[in-house]
Amino acid sequence: MSKFRKPLINVPLHTKRPKRNEPKTSVTKGRSVKNMPQWNSAKVVIKAGFATNNLANHVHYIQHREKNTEKRELMTENGTIPEKDFIRQVNRAGKKYYKFIISPEDRLSRDELKSVVNEAMKELEKRYGKLTYAFVIHENTSHFHAHVVCAGRSKRRSPVRVTKNTLQDMKEAAINRVFEIKQDKVLSLGDSFQRITESLKTGFKKIFEIK
Repeated sequence: MSKFRKPLINVPLHTKRPKRNEPKTSVTKGRSVKNMPQWNSAKVVIKAGFATNNLANHVHYIQHREKNTEKRELMTENGTIPEKDFIRQVNRAGKKYYKFIISPEDRLSRDELKSVVNEAMKELEKRYGKLTYAFVIHENTSHFHAHVVCAGRSKRRSPVRVTKNTLQDMKEAAINRVFEIKQDKVLSLGDSFQRITESLKTGFKKIFEIK
C-alpha cells in the first residue's frame, strides 16, 4: 500500500492550500467544478474577520488609510452615509461587527466594484435578513478593492455568523457579478466594432459612387 495520500479531486485550480499562518477564512473550500461559476475568467478574493475593538477607530482608519489623502466616502447600497450615523447604527445592533475585504482580480471602475460588493452582501442577507453595512473603496493598488464593515446583528436582531460556506457563497455571487460585467464589456465592444465597420462600409460605398 502506497505511503502517499490520494490527491484531492474536484478542487478548483485557483484554490490554494492554507499556509501555516494564513487565516482560514481567506481560503475557499474546494467544491465540484461543475457547481462553480466562471473561475477562469473572473476571480475575487474575499477575506473576513470578526471584531469587537473600537468601531470608530476602524471606520476612521479605512477612510484615512494613507497619510496626506482626502477622506474617502463611506458608502452604502443606497449612497453615502455620514460616519457618525453609521457608527450609531452598528452600536445599536450590538457593537460587534465583521470586517470584509473584497478584491476582484480584474480592474473595475468604482461603480462596478460597488455592484460587486452589494451582490456579495446580498448573499449574506439571504441567510440573516437586512444588514447594516457600509464600505470604503481603496484605489491605492493596481486593483480597486473595498473594505466593508457589517454589524454583527441583522435588522431583525439575529446574530450574523460568517462560516467557510457563507464566505464561499459570497465569493460565488461576487464572481458571477464580475463575470457579468466582463461579458457586458465584450458585448458592448462587439457592438461598437460592428457599428464602426458598418459606417466604414457605407463611407467606402459613397466614395466609390462619387468616383
